[in-house]
Amino acid sequence: MTFRHPLVRSAVYRAASAPERRAAHQALAGATDPQADRDRRAWHRAQATPGPDEDVAWELERSAGRAQARGGLAAAAAFLERPAALTLDPARRAERALAAAQATYQAGAFEAALGLLGTAEAGPPDQLRRARADLLRGQIAFSSSRGSDAPPLLLKAARQFEPLDSRLARETYLDALAAATFAGRRALGGGMREVAEAARAAPPPPGPARGPDLLLDGLACSSARATRRGAGAPPGGERLPRAGSLPGRGAALALAGLPCRADCVGPRRLRRAVRPPGHARP
Repeated sequence: MTFRHPLVRSAVYRAASAPERRAAHQALAGATDPQADRDRRAWHRAQATPGPDEDVAWELERSAGRAQARGGLAAAAAFLERPAALTLDPARRAERALAAAQATYQAGAFEAALGLLGTAEAGPPDQLRRARADLLRGQIAFSSSRGSDAPPLLLKAARQFEPLDSRLARETYLDALAAATFAGRRALGGGMREVAEAARAAPPPPGPARGPDLLLDGLACSSARATRRGAGAPPGGERLPRAGSLPGRGAALALAGLPCRADCVGPRRLRRAVRPPGHARP
């Protein structure tokens, strides 16, 4: 059966009662080959289930994983949204809601992601989940508006991650620095200087330093030094680094794999540091 227009199809579906829709989905799930089209069958089973069902929720999570492997972010978000409603255990429901919020954010549906975040935050207290929720809320704020509320949210999440996952804490500090750069003086409770000082005091990365770790050290050093120079600026905010100057001496030195001193370095020493041996120019 086909419809002459998609709106007719939607009208027929919405005009049916909830039991009628569940019966139709149940019939479609039974008629779908589980080997040839596992994901479509899982979707119909989920829509036909009236209450919590762990087997159906687990099957949907597997479908979401396959969709993510194909690059289908919107499909993965749709698959992950339903398992939270089918889960009876409160902690497990909160974890699934947070995973659905993350996938929905990656698909670009910011408002829907915020709604799922509310479901995740309503679950039992969990420090790691709370930090992940704050991180995602800050990422949504930064991606949607580059607003002033993103830096304090990301800074809060980074501080929560410190005793739990130092590597993730450093990555979050890097996001907070980027958000503070865009927000400028409009940042609420998480300006460039505060974020930079917190990032410099963060625990060192476990194991060998990666590129993001080196970049964080360089940016934090440069940002803290630049904002300290502007400490005597008139009231109303810090003097921020000029555009293009933020990933400057400290960041370049960090990317060169050299230690960044508390007072950073001069340009002459930097040129010597980043120029490869045997080459006339860097």
